[in-house]
Amino acid sequence: MKAAALIIGNGNYPKSKIRNPKNDATDLSNVLSSLGFHVDTCIDATVEEMDSSLNELAVELEGYDVGLFFFAGHGLQISGENYLAAINTNFTKELDVKYSSLALNKIIETMEKSQVRTIIIILDACRNNPFERAWNRSIETRGLAPVYAPKGTIIAFATSPGETASDGSGRNGAYTSGLLQHITDMDIPIEELFKRVRNTVSTITDGKQTSWEHTSLMGSFYFNTSFPDSRKITVYSDSTIKDASFTCNAANKCHDVIRELKSLNYYRQNPAISKLSRLDLSGFDKNTLFVLGRNIYQSACGGSNSAAIYLQDISSRLAEYGSEISFHVVNGMLFEVYFDSNGNFRSQAKYGMFNELMRLEDVPEYRDSFSFIHGKLLDYMHLVFYMPGLKRDVVVNICTTQNEDNETVLKSVSWEDHNIFSIGEAYSSSKLTKRMLYQELTCAQFILKLAEKMATPICRLITKFYPDLSDEVTIHAPYDFTVRKP
Repeated sequence: MKAAALIIGNGNYPKSKIRNPKNDATDLSNVLSSLGFHVDTCIDATVEEMDSSLNELAVELEGYDVGLFFFAGHGLQISGENYLAAINTNFTKELDVKYSSLALNKIIETMEKSQVRTIIIILDACRNNPFERAWNRSIETRGLAPVYAPKGTIIAFATSPGETASDGSGRNGAYTSGLLQHITDMDIPIEELFKRVRNTVSTITDGKQTSWEHTSLMGSFYFNTSFPDSRKITVYSDSTIKDASFTCNAANKCHDVIRELKSLNYYRQNPAISKLSRLDLSGFDKNTLFVLGRNIYQSACGGSNSAAIYLQDISSRLAEYGSEISFHVVNGMLFEVYFDSNGNFRSQAKYGMFNELMRLEDVPEYRDSFSFIHGKLLDYMHLVFYMPGLKRDVVVNICTTQNEDNETVLKSVSWEDHNIFSIGEAYSSSKLTKRMLYQELTCAQFILKLAEKMATPICRLITKFYPDLSDEVTIHAPYDFTVRKP
């Protein structure tokens, strides 16, 4: 993950000094740097300096995955739009403020045009502004106004719209204090992070302050993960990643096994697995072991009983070879689930032996392999419901309805408040009868099929039917239904 951040802390206002923003900006900059961000920090900046720093961030974000903007200081809304005050902002009139501050909309548009996958904007900028009293403002116009968050963006506010924030009694403002407490929490998505911050801020302020977020994130983002970014590590050769072009050497006994497994003929695959059981793997290179793992998995999914049995007992079978060999073989198996023989991400994961393979998540010896596949999937997080290694449950709400024949029909499948269920165009426009288009599945069978389409371990898929249905109830679902992340 390549991430860049611009951090601004303005507190030295001529007639309305704030004690904490300098500390807020400095402390957050240090934490983000430790988390791998490239950070630029501005303390007590003029509007010209803020604008120049924003332009520099726009250039900096080229080629980056994540862009973050943080501001601590005075912020206010004028005619429903938000402005962040510089230390030389003219507070005499609202119109003067508008043209001597940095507009939040400009920040949003600048970062949106950068094409980064994830945009994070954090504003501890709703502190009570003494200048507002001179403008005869109503209570409804205080604090910051809600804003539109473009796709791939989360905008976090220190308070709910229209409220003001506490400057804090310690080194940091109440909101930044909560953020600093949780930003290094391990393996939690950013939405969960801000929920934790909200609870902490509420505690710090005795319930007087409620933080707020607008989000349209398309994928998951973690500030701190226990998995290294393996995209930066070239572990295997190109012909290994694109194993359709992998050349088998007739003199290499492991290559001989791979060649037979690649035949897609279980009459040849089964004897190959028997040979493998008698083969010492310690003499083979990592690329060979990786391709071997890929082809054991594809054979097991393709109908080879011997390969399926071998994979079901893979942990004990590989134990005698040590962690290095196990690492490469299991890496190959996990890679085969998500990537095809040309190294392209599969539109549908190869699920045949997925649940058996994912049992290794709970085996400490294979943690590095799940770190490997986690890193390989980071570029596809917007397509993946379940990230291997995190062991986080996937919760799905399933709604059904009754048709005119009093049959239970699938209506929607919701994940994180989005309906991810869809049917093919051929179905929606077909002249065939509905009965010909729909399959009958018990709820239990439907859950198994849903787990496959979501590439989620069955033990990690939490399903809730509305109205409540027992496992034996039959529901009617389209034959070609699909699920896609929003």
